Amino acid sequence: MIGIIDFNDWELAVTNGAPDQNKRDYAAVAKGPEEILFSEDALALCRINPQLVNTQYLRKLSADPLSNPVNDAKNYADLIFHHLRRVKEKSGISKCVMVVSEHYTDQQLGLLAGIAEAADLEVLSFFNNALRVGPKQHMDFEFLDIGLSHACTTSVVSRERKLTTAECQILEGSGFLNLIEGLLYLVAETFLERDRFDVLANGATEQQLFNQIRERLEDSQPDYMSLSVTSDDFNGRVELGREKIQDLVRQKFLGLHLDHNRPLILSTRAQRIPFISNVLKERGAQSIRNIEDDFLANYANLEMFVVPNSIQRIATIESLSEPGSQARNLNENNSPEVPKKEKATHLVSNGSAWKLANPRWQGFLDEEGLLRPNSTVLVNGSPPSSASINAKDKIHFEGSAYEAIRVEV
Repeated sequence: MIGIIDFNDWELAVTNGAPDQNKRDYAAVAKGPEEILFSEDALALCRINPQLVNTQYLRKLSADPLSNPVNDAKNYADLIFHHLRRVKEKSGISKCVMVVSEHYTDQQLGLLAGIAEAADLEVLSFFNNALRVGPKQHMDFEFLDIGLSHACTTSVVSRERKLTTAECQILEGSGFLNLIEGLLYLVAETFLERDRFDVLANGATEQQLFNQIRERLEDSQPDYMSLSVTSDDFNGRVELGREKIQDLVRQKFLGLHLDHNRPLILSTRAQRIPFISNVLKERGAQSIRNIEDDFLANYANLEMFVVPNSIQRIATIESLSEPGSQARNLNENNSPEVPKKEKATHLVSNGSAWKLANPRWQGFLDEEGLLRPNSTVLVNGSPPSSASINAKDKIHFEGSAYEAIRVEV
């Protein structure tokens, strides 16, 4: 089954064409007693046992090692692998188009394609996030989306009936997690001043507030928040009014620079930020619109963005000027191809090629030719991002170097 994965570092959203097609996972994992915990189960520990939780792996999109390993995951790529495998199992998809933020580099997307392949999930193409606004736009615009700890505004240029993503601006400190933490500290400050009760001194009460604020932000744009805390020796409630919430949002977006000559279109995630339109108007936005028809929500649009035997990054689509006309993928002439990796079959040593399953490699490969989890092997000079070895990989183990190749039978 083919699906769409919205690869956002606050949430992974999956569309698979089924009636209950929209499935969302928070981009959070936690060390569990036996298996890795995901999504809400992981976030439920983020204030009680923060050292067990990781929320940075989708944002990092690298093979850098973890300071605190999560079960058998030793680096960020391992966590992405486990989460993509979970997404595959839950949704039933085996192939996908991935919608990605424009700030990810082509090198990062190449790594992501390899991680997905190791999870038995084939990436057909990458689709730049701002183009989901769709081909019915006939003018330049800016697109605002929200992630874990940042906001991203992307300029989209309309020229000669083509829409192309251009520069991308990242505003750190203005993501969902920053907003939740800001509201949490406002509430904690009120409890401390009014009731002399320190919510932040206890992980359980801090977690209560975190969960309530997250749920309020997911449900709607709240005009106010009524938040409560219960413990063995305290019961209390705080009302956060419009003024305090809007002032916090205003602070988070102070550094945002907008092109006042272009309309600003808000993603569905950005629309969940309370009073976001009011704050953006204060920042000088002249025309603010919500995304009306997510182009990728129409499952029939998928096949036009798939090129056989090639993984491409879709950075340009055709703008529609006539009713009934269809958008086309113009990416083959406008954006570099993300290299498609082929799995290796052999390693070359002293001029001879040996199968990956050969016992001579048992120090770092298992009987299926996959990298052993705890082996001290380097792939292309870095810790491995997946268990699979691809053709042209350079393998280093205990002072020896080998080259991976693919032999067609």
